Amino acid sequence: MSSLWSLRSQISSLDAELLRILDERMEVAHQIGEYKKSEWIPVIDETREQEILLKIPESYRNLWDEMMDTSKRKQYSLEKNPNKKIAIQWGKWSFNEIAIQDYITRTGEEFEIIYAYTTSAVLKMLARGEVNYGQFAIANSIGGLVQETLDTLGSKRWNYKTHYAIPVKHCLMIHPDSRIEDIDVIMGHEQAIRQCEQTLESKFPHLKKVWGTGEFIDNAAIAGSVASGKLSKSTASIGHKSLAQIYWLTIIERDIQDRDDNMTTFVLIQA
Repeated sequence: MSSLWSLRSQISSLDAELLRILDERMEVAHQIGEYKKSEWIPVIDETREQEILLKIPESYRNLWDEMMDTSKRKQYSLEKNPNKKIAIQWGKWSFNEIAIQDYITRTGEEFEIIYAYTTSAVLKMLARGEVNYGQFAIANSIGGLVQETLDTLGSKRWNYKTHYAIPVKHCLMIHPDSRIEDIDVIMGHEQAIRQCEQTLESKFPHLKKVWGTGEFIDNAAIAGSVASGKLSKSTASIGHKSLAQIYWLTIIERDIQDRDDNMTTFVLIQA
């Protein structure tokens, strides 16, 4: 039987080889990012991601998800320009961030992104001159008009620049120490709950569905709070799959939106 030292030496050699391969992969991802930028091709290509994941054993898919997200972040970094600032509704890893990154990739415009979390905060930052642009969700093909946005649009002066829509896919996530049997509450942004309402009622009729408010209005904040223990381990969160990777949560259901053609429309504004 091999000694512990010998086995650890083998692990170290394998790790070094993995790092070499990962460095090569990131360099290719960088070259792909340059090509996408020059051709105005969006960074996110979910069809391509699914093709890759289907070839990967289930036990390694979270690892591949994280690796692909790292590649996308490297490609997004090619677009960043600190001279123009944009405040966006919701936080990091939100669908608002995905929407603005998609816009950046398609148009070649460059922004430094400020996470404002609410439409009200976006409008206030724009009015104070802290940012040049703002973005927020205005409607979803399942959930309808975004009430939070409608309630605040008239509070400040702003100018319309453009609008665009992206596909939205949700996952249901729990604390890594929890089991589905331990869950009694599903929490998400009002729109996230609305977009998954029929699926949640069909698969989890016994669980309470709660709209996040205040500090929990953002799906990322909810996921982070479940991970940190600020919210009970009996709480499941809804959001983009990247939240599971960032906060080490367990995905128990993928694609829980009620329709595959779920789309959210975002508005880009300027002072």
